[in-house]
Amino acid sequence: PRAATLTAPDGPPVFVDVNSPPPELVIYGAGHDAVPLAAQAHALGYTVRVVDPRPAFLTPGRFPGATLHDLAPQELGGFTPGERAHLIVMNHHLDRDRVCLAHALGSGAGYVGVLGPRSRAEDLLRELEAEGVTFTPEQLAQLRSPVGLRLGAEAPEEVALSILGELMAWRRGYDGGFLSGHAGRIHDAPTHAAAPRT
Repeated sequence: PRAATLTAPDGPPVFVDVNSPPPELVIYGAGHDAVPLAAQAHALGYTVRVVDPRPAFLTPGRFPGATLHDLAPQELGGFTPGERAHLIVMNHHLDRDRVCLAHALGSGAGYVGVLGPRSRAEDLLRELEAEGVTFTPEQLAQLRSPVGLRLGAEAPEEVALSILGELMAWRRGYDGGFLSGHAGRIHDAPTHAAAPRT
């Protein structure tokens, strides 16, 4: 829980309310489907950063409230996601996705998602390995591919909901299953999943 009243054996009760900085969502790619993802994440309180080398796509009008990074793939070395960043690779461009995936997995972020079928991420990893870029099992364990909950999402707004639903469940240590048929209380802490993450 974020807030609780603690009682020491020999003292008065103490109310504790944990306030942490907002989580950060980094979106690699400023295509049409990145727009609802950034907007929905912003509405949920995320600090949103969008990375793309195309100024025509990377505009405040398309991404209000987001920090925009006009960076070519070869410039990503100077870009550092925050400690609480969650990264989504969705350029729809194989070369950019490959470089961005290498950057994301090498960043130390706990959550790295790749849009598209699992085979796409596997192909990107194979191409990186052929270039001599490999990752540790711990880095690969951060990879979510395909990213999102299995909701039957098709439209970009639905895909954004699927991604943010998975990210919320992952951050809070839940599996993202149905509440209907769940035996416990709605807000009981999960006992079968990992502890909440930042």
